[in-house]
Amino acid sequence: MGLISQIANASSQPLGHPRDPAIASWFGGGSSTEAGENVTPDTALQSTAVLACVREISSSASSIPTSLYSRTRGGEKNVAFKNPVHKLIHSRPNQWHTPFEWKEMMSWHVLLRGNAYSEIIHSGGRAIEALVPLHPDRVTPFMAPNGRIAYHYQPEDGPGRVILQHEMHHWRTFSGDGITGRSVLTFIRETIGLDIAVAKYAGRFFKNDASPNGVITHPSHFKEDGSFERFKESWQAAQSGKNKHKTAILENGMEYQTLGVSNKDSQFLELRKFNVPDICRAFGVPPHKAGDLEKASFSNIDKQEISFVTGTVRPFTTRIAQAMNRDLLTEKQQETLFFEFILEDLLRGDPEARGNFYTSMFNIGGISQNEIRKKENMNPIEGGDKYYVPLNMVATDELPNGEKKDADKNNA
Repeated sequence: MGLISQIANASSQPLGHPRDPAIASWFGGGSSTEAGENVTPDTALQSTAVLACVREISSSASSIPTSLYSRTRGGEKNVAFKNPVHKLIHSRPNQWHTPFEWKEMMSWHVLLRGNAYSEIIHSGGRAIEALVPLHPDRVTPFMAPNGRIAYHYQPEDGPGRVILQHEMHHWRTFSGDGITGRSVLTFIRETIGLDIAVAKYAGRFFKNDASPNGVITHPSHFKEDGSFERFKESWQAAQSGKNKHKTAILENGMEYQTLGVSNKDSQFLELRKFNVPDICRAFGVPPHKAGDLEKASFSNIDKQEISFVTGTVRPFTTRIAQAMNRDLLTEKQQETLFFEFILEDLLRGDPEARGNFYTSMFNIGGISQNEIRKKENMNPIEGGDKYYVPLNMVATDELPNGEKKDADKNNA
């Protein structure tokens, strides 16, 4: 019996919920860390550094215009407005989500779980009608006997089913087997667990008004007439709730002594501060994006932003665009069509830098006025499609013979 048949038969009986701890490991569930925290894709978001990294990458990638382009024999590229697949990605992936919402959901899935899935819904004539996201905890990819990837999908209710490769749009991060992506979380569980544990400790610390526990010593001993119990109850009542921090009066030579170390001495804030760069480093996000401004300054913040786009957002969107080419276009279509994320808006820099760039490009005839206006989201003007070059510049091979010899001599 083939593997597809085996899984199809096995799926005739409803399975347990994949988030059930008993079978969580089947779907890449997290494990307990040395800090005592169970780190899963859901609990990892309790770390504000993880939340910030995932939010920054997903929102940046989702906000970038994504279009289907056609490439001409002359090397020009044009948006394939009339192609239905362009409308699918650029305007309406399905009846529930906007393009931003769909890309954001898929990005969160792939960043936290290593995989993101959307079932490809075909209409008549094999045209793609919609992309319906599936929760990655409910999808298990496997290699089918025909050498292609297939997917076992277990819905929340009812029997599971097998989805074939041409019916699934799959994003995945780096993979050890080429089938299933591995999330960053699997490599930094201990760091995330420590960050969550420190945050919880801070919450408990301040819940107790940052007051260390202490002991009361008696110079002798309490009598066996219930005085100890009465004193303990009265002390708790006098030093809890609304009575915290009120002046306490001790009798009979009793003394109060604090125990343990203060919050400052334990340096838990410094410990948490060290976790943020480690988590950001794993995601490829500059620490200032997660609120750590210790090494950020006005002089380097722009460079860090550009580094984030070129080093993190560009590889991430390239991975997505190539997955779109693979899953949403036929091999024949890929000869002339391709998806592309336009990152120019994220790389434009400040107004002064853009102005200098436009001036340089305009002065060498590399860009027209209307092209500049288009990049600045302005309407075109009449006559703005012309290209200009300075009149005081001429190619050396066009100089009169005498002047050309002098130019050659000077260059030598």
